[in-house]
Amino acid sequence: MIPVRASVARWLEAEGPRSHALQGLARAWEAASAHRVLRPLSVPAGIRAIGVGGSTLGGSNKTPLAIALAKAMAEQGERVVFVGHAYRARPRTARLVSPADDIREVGDEALLAARELAPLDVDVVVGPTRQVAIDLAARRASWLVLDGVLQARPQRLARSLLALDEHLPWGSGKCPPAGDLQAPPAALLAASDAMVVVGDAEGFDGDALADLRGTAFGLLLAIGRPDRVIRTLAARGLHPTATIRLGDHDRPTAQELERQARRKQRVKLWLTTPKCALKWPREVAGAPVLALDRRVELPKTFVDWVLSRGPLPGGFCPLGP
Repeated sequence: MIPVRASVARWLEAEGPRSHALQGLARAWEAASAHRVLRPLSVPAGIRAIGVGGSTLGGSNKTPLAIALAKAMAEQGERVVFVGHAYRARPRTARLVSPADDIREVGDEALLAARELAPLDVDVVVGPTRQVAIDLAARRASWLVLDGVLQARPQRLARSLLALDEHLPWGSGKCPPAGDLQAPPAALLAASDAMVVVGDAEGFDGDALADLRGTAFGLLLAIGRPDRVIRTLAARGLHPTATIRLGDHDRPTAQELERQARRKQRVKLWLTTPKCALKWPREVAGAPVLALDRRVELPKTFVDWVLSRGPLPGGFCPLGP
């Protein structure tokens, strides 16, 4: 079951010809998704919300961007709450996320946000719907960062940021079921105030990666567009001996991981992302699992613009972080 989900995700992410039937269905998705980009949400008066969405179904780095933004705002003294989406989880009511919560109750990205933001006393909220999560969050802060919401209607958000991958900003260039594009680029751009392109190598610890040269290591990934990690490591002369690619947000059991790892060449350690590390055991097939330390740093000029009410500063284009 897991390999099937992963293979479907990889197929959607890949470029290439599609049948006439799939192209027709993709055009229907385009028409519907162009309207869905504007989510029917209400933000209470006096509360300013920032939407952070991605151009593709996965792999746009929207959550790392949203976490980095909430962190930067808190460091400037703003009262901010991070509103997660609890994807593949089922919270029964709007609730705060604790760093010790069960991933099955709050979702992997909300749990990662809680652990990253806890040192700054930034609350993370999820709920059965995005609206009830917003209602709770609005009672706790004057700023909200909405992970996975690009824009709202009928009242637009204070700011809207569109996260794009450095190498494939528009993914495969097609909407489902022919590709992984969330909506037509024109609709995404019309809904956003700024594009933020996050590079592959952003935030990776170069010294730590250098220590891996000569080590037989594996990659254990359950993210959108895992080739980004492979490309980043290859640029540093690091090539995995074995790679296990699962579907984005997949949560296999320890036994399932063991079975897949045993089919691969033996490694001394497994590398994974911070989000994936929340779901894996400490060891797989006798090798320790280590998370790559990846952090997005936002320029102060960009954060100042997000917090302001004015236009994007002249000549400034947030092609970072």
